[in-house]
Amino acid sequence: MSSVDIVETLVSFLQTNIRLVKGDESLGKVAVCREWLDRELLKTYDAQVTVGLGSVIDRKLGLSAAQRLIVGSPKVNVWVTEKGSAESGQSIRQKMRLEINRVIRENRTKIPGLAYVDVVSFRDVDRVDVKPFVWRTEFTLKTWFFEYVTVT
Repeated sequence: MSSVDIVETLVSFLQTNIRLVKGDESLGKVAVCREWLDRELLKTYDAQVTVGLGSVIDRKLGLSAAQRLIVGSPKVNVWVTEKGSAESGQSIRQKMRLEINRVIRENRTKIPGLAYVDVVSFRDVDRVDVKPFVWRTEFTLKTWFFEYVTVT
């Protein structure tokens, strides 16, 4: 088992670094947590960011397998609902999309425990069949880190 928890590392990093500046220049409230949407939480927060693990590939490097390359594909989701405020949910979601891209790109080699992180893709997965609408963007990231294992 890996010594680095990719999800917890990204949750901690995003909690520390994400800022949402709303249209009136005030700071928005953003919750960052593991896995899934909490609709109750969105009643008091402007956005929720969830982090889950898509897949992990564990590669042996060299014949001894003492060094391993761990490649993860975490999913980061931004969730926003319409609140009837001056700024639309789509506008806040767009600002969060730009903020996550900015934070990851500026710190791709500086996240503790991970050698490298990058945004591979993102897509909008909106729910307009529910009221209030749920605006969602799903990011797919790639993470790399090395692990040294004692071979006996």
